[in-house]
Amino acid sequence: MNRNMNELLVCIILLIAIAPVALAQTPAPSNASAQPKREYYRWEGYVGYSNLYLLNDLRPVGLTISNGHVYAAGFKESTRLFKGFEISGVRNLQRYFGMKVDFSRNLDTRSTLFEVSPNNPQWVPLRSRGHQIIAGFQIKDNDETKTWKPFVSVLGGLVGRSSEILSHGISYKEGVGYYIDPHKLQKTQASNWYGTIVFGGGLDLKLTERIDLRLVQVDYGQNNGGGDKRFRLGTGVAFR
Repeated sequence: MNRNMNELLVCIILLIAIAPVALAQTPAPSNASAQPKREYYRWEGYVGYSNLYLLNDLRPVGLTISNGHVYAAGFKESTRLFKGFEISGVRNLQRYFGMKVDFSRNLDTRSTLFEVSPNNPQWVPLRSRGHQIIAGFQIKDNDETKTWKPFVSVLGGLVGRSSEILSHGISYKEGVGYYIDPHKLQKTQASNWYGTIVFGGGLDLKLTERIDLRLVQVDYGQNNGGGDKRFRLGTGVAFR
C-alpha cells in the first residue's frame, strides 16, 4: 500500500509540474488584435461526498481479558475508511490560476474492547472523526467554453482526529453488588491537530453554464510528523 501511495504522490507532483505548460499550449492567433478576449469564471464552489482512507492506522490485535484488564498482543498497521463530505471554494485570479480553501469532515464507527474502569472491560462503540482545514492554489483552465476541465492543487493547513467512546458505568445495588448499568453512560474523548500538506487533482465535466459534475477528485496528504498518511477520494458538484 505504501508503495502505491508513493507512486500516486509522484504522479500528482508531475501533474502539478506539467499542468501550466500543458494548459499554455494553445495556438497563437494570426492577428491577436482581431481576437476577442477569452472570458473565464472568477469564482467556483464545490460540495461533494468524500471517502478518507487513513493508510497507516494502528489497530490492536489479539485482545484478551486477564484479571479484569484488557491486553493486546500487539498492533497492526492497516487502512481505515472514514466516510463524509467536502466543501471548497476557489477565487480565480486569472484563467489558469486560483486560490483555494477546503474543508472536509469524515466519520468512522466501530466496536472495540475498552477498559472503562478498573476491572470493567466492555465492548463499546469507538467513534472517530477526521477533519481537514486547508488552503492553497489550484491550476485549472477556467475558460467559459471548456467542457472537460482537469485540475491540480497544492494545499496546506490543519488536519485533526478526534475519538469518542460511549460506555456504560458501574452502579451498586444492595443485594446485587456492583454491576454494569445500561442507564448510566460515560464518555471518553481525545483530540489532536497537526500541520499538513496535500497534493491533489481531479476532473470536471461541464453540464450547464453554472454547474459542473466533478467526476473524480483525489488527493494525498500527511501530517508534519509523517505518522498520519491519508488518501482522499470524492465526487460531487462544482458551481459558479
